[in-house]
Amino acid sequence: MKMQVLLFYVYHSLGEQAEEETSIQRELCLKLELVGRVRVASEGINGTLYGSREQLESYMKQTQDTLKRNDIDWKMSQASSAEPEFETLIVKHVKELVSMNRALEYSKEATATHLTPFEFHDKCLKGNVAIIDVRNTYEYAIGHFKNAIDPETRQFSDFEQWFKTKGVHMVQDNQDLLLYCTGGIRCEKASIVVKQCIKNVNVFQLQGGIHRYMEAIKNDSQFLGQNFVFDKRRTQPQCISSQVIGTCITCDQPWELYHDSRRCHKCRILVLVCDGCIQQEARTFCKAHCLLNPHADKTEISKQLESIQIKIKNSKPRSSARRRLNKQHRELGLHFLT
Repeated sequence: MKMQVLLFYVYHSLGEQAEEETSIQRELCLKLELVGRVRVASEGINGTLYGSREQLESYMKQTQDTLKRNDIDWKMSQASSAEPEFETLIVKHVKELVSMNRALEYSKEATATHLTPFEFHDKCLKGNVAIIDVRNTYEYAIGHFKNAIDPETRQFSDFEQWFKTKGVHMVQDNQDLLLYCTGGIRCEKASIVVKQCIKNVNVFQLQGGIHRYMEAIKNDSQFLGQNFVFDKRRTQPQCISSQVIGTCITCDQPWELYHDSRRCHKCRILVLVCDGCIQQEARTFCKAHCLLNPHADKTEISKQLESIQIKIKNSKPRSSARRRLNKQHRELGLHFLT
């Protein structure tokens, strides 16, 4: 039996019924013997589930019937093997479907104009356009659209601050701004933030995300590398790109496979380490913490210390930013002395 992975989200006002819907979702998944992750909030539902096509189709029908919706964008892809991509089922009631760390009310009208994969593809080929990847930096590292901007965020809640302080200045001279993510859900909130910050640029988002684009565009694809997914597969199996975008953090050789055991020794973020280097290095550091590496160049550490000191001087007294910078300075300073 061929097993499948189902990815979906739906913004649907549940209000005070969110907890009840959480119970309904949990009971439904248990009855159908599905495993994976489902998040339920007052603003809707999103999830990734693993099972047979028959099981997942039953889940889709019953969820549509419960919500009285027939417009949910279900995305199904082949599992990598008969082994479950998830070991357990987790159904959680959460405050928001994607974390922004602040209240940001969703409405279809507030989001960017949604483009089909073919429309998005055509926009990518035109001039005077900026493209922003709203995913995490480790997702961008193994695959992204050609010429796309990497905000270098470590979690989605960092996107708003990045765009307000840096991103807005990088794209304001363009006529069109394109946003994309894995399946579309992060763009729904990111586009609201972007439209609030910028007025003279047309903002668009990729409907269905990279997942739908890769299904639709087979020739002259503007997406290079692999599409990162949050299950044991790590990459979307339909990916047809033969170009390796990622590089080993240690030796800079082309590499695109994440090892679950290889994370930054400091912050635990996934890092790309090739099979050769994984045998040699006991500890690995991401780009943000590379200067904590025992083999880091002392001159570079000194430059980074000076840069942090300037940032501390320009930051607000007793602010969270200053506390974070002071902590970085202490850690790097202690490392510099060893």
